[in-house]
Amino acid sequence: MMHKESLYIQPIESVNWLLHTLYTQSAFSKCTDIIKNCTNGQFTLNDDYHLYCLSLINRLGGCIQQSLNSLFKCLEHNNKSVDIIKQIAKSLLVPEDPDILSNLGLLYFQTNQEQLAFECLSSAIILKPDHFDANQLAGVIITLHKDYDVALNKYRSILKQSSESSILWNNIGVALMGKRNLVASITCFKRASYLTPFDWRISINLGIIYMHTSQWLSAFQHITTSINLFNFIKQRSIQRCAINDNNNNQKITHDVGMLYCLLGYCLIKLNEYSKAYEAFMNAYKQSNKNPLVILNCANFLTKSNKKLANQMLSKYKKLSLTSEYELPYWVNKTDVDKLVNQLDTYLRNIQRQNTTESTGPLEISV
Repeated sequence: MMHKESLYIQPIESVNWLLHTLYTQSAFSKCTDIIKNCTNGQFTLNDDYHLYCLSLINRLGGCIQQSLNSLFKCLEHNNKSVDIIKQIAKSLLVPEDPDILSNLGLLYFQTNQEQLAFECLSSAIILKPDHFDANQLAGVIITLHKDYDVALNKYRSILKQSSESSILWNNIGVALMGKRNLVASITCFKRASYLTPFDWRISINLGIIYMHTSQWLSAFQHITTSINLFNFIKQRSIQRCAINDNNNNQKITHDVGMLYCLLGYCLIKLNEYSKAYEAFMNAYKQSNKNPLVILNCANFLTKSNKKLANQMLSKYKKLSLTSEYELPYWVNKTDVDKLVNQLDTYLRNIQRQNTTESTGPLEISV
């Protein structure tokens, strides 16, 4: 006599391995479908792992409250589980995630909302004192406000974990330059250049600090390198945009005109006046809307073309009143105002005297 085989019902735990495998493979939709088919929306004492997986998936999807509700149900079934308690703590912490706060601070900084940026970065540092990105960006903002000692403390707190970061060494060099510790600053910039030799920003910083130490040939070499790298990156960016308008990761935000102005001043010190003239005219051609570039060109032209210098000075005054512009970190606003007054006085006296006598360009560290 043949007997029917009895119906075998698999225990619900038999799919736990499958849930684990799919979860680790980030197949969250399949996980959710299996959980719904197994439980029909009703969870019992035997469904802890299903509920646990569902809570993790909800958290990754941004449903924090649903994730917490599921975890608290798991905790009711197993109130001694350390892992469940840790996951509850993590879900509660997600809205104050230091990575999210650091990224938000970066976005605020890029939109010139420094106060909001600093608040987000401070919150991220409170949650994670050694957070690299938050400390570094906070140091940059503090450096812009010329509080160099505090900025250096921020950089020191993350130096051990990222001693091979060229950006970090570059930022340390900028802060040391602000403190007028030029020898240490050169060392930091050289280390940054060694780590990332094709970064035009590091090259221009080396050029600027060599100008401060009157090493004009070294400054000329590094500024020339910076301009060449800048133009190469800009050209590559244009080519990429021509191929794919959405791929614009190499966005150029700095003013190449200022690089040519720095090159022009180095050439003056090297007694290459004709090449200096070309550099300043190139600067004006590249950045004829930048007030600081126009002011530097006017300063240079006081010796060779007073009429054009006077026109450029008038244009600088007009632009500086109608548009806001940010001075580079190596330029002191007091020096700029002093130069404007000196140029204005000098050119007015020339007009009154109607003479061609010249005293040459006025000295200023641009």
